[in-house]
Amino acid sequence: MADQTGTLLYELSTWFEATHAADILHNWPLLAKGLAATLTLACVVYGASLVLAMLVSLVRHYRVPVLGRLADAYVYGLRSIPLIMLIALMHYGVLPWLGLQYSFFFSAFAAFCLSTVAYMAEIFRGGFESLRPEELESAASIGLSPLQQLLYVMVPLIVIRILPALINQGVTLIKDTSLASIIGVIELTRSAEIIYERTLHEITLLVFIAMVYFLLCTTLNQLARKLERPL
Repeated sequence: MADQTGTLLYELSTWFEATHAADILHNWPLLAKGLAATLTLACVVYGASLVLAMLVSLVRHYRVPVLGRLADAYVYGLRSIPLIMLIALMHYGVLPWLGLQYSFFFSAFAAFCLSTVAYMAEIFRGGFESLRPEELESAASIGLSPLQQLLYVMVPLIVIRILPALINQGVTLIKDTSLASIIGVIELTRSAEIIYERTLHEITLLVFIAMVYFLLCTTLNQLARKLERPL
């Protein structure tokens, strides 16, 4: 029994050394910091974008004079710009031109918000178009004002119907946060790059962060599938 245990421990230590898994344990504080930055960036961008996208979609849906056309141009324009280019443009061009004091994180936040709002606004547009005339007529027939119809009928119906798409947008956002590394944000991908530039064991770190992204995105995808119920 002791011999078998010793053999098992020897095989595990050999595997541990061969795969350079010690790089992960020795550098876990940096990786944990990068993971926290990834999740923080994704969460604050998602929350802000959700609110702003709703406002943009309302302007587009009710065709507010001038603002409606500007909102259309914004959505179509931002969805046509590669995100990596938008991040670099925001950090090295727009914010310095505006004379703003900014950090790497804020530059990434601004760029991600601009892009995510445009995509979410399109999702909300699909939600507005899914509303059936009889649903709106029923809300009006019970004496609800236009604002009450929006808050108590339209928004709840829209959110329920587009929730899976919104969650999928969150999955995309989590993966896209890796692009923030191009301007120096030390998120999960950049923290792994720092480590393997020092250890020269790229595969180990790349496989590890791929597994982390996989677990995060799979969890959200499973949630989205559970919510995919017609209404």
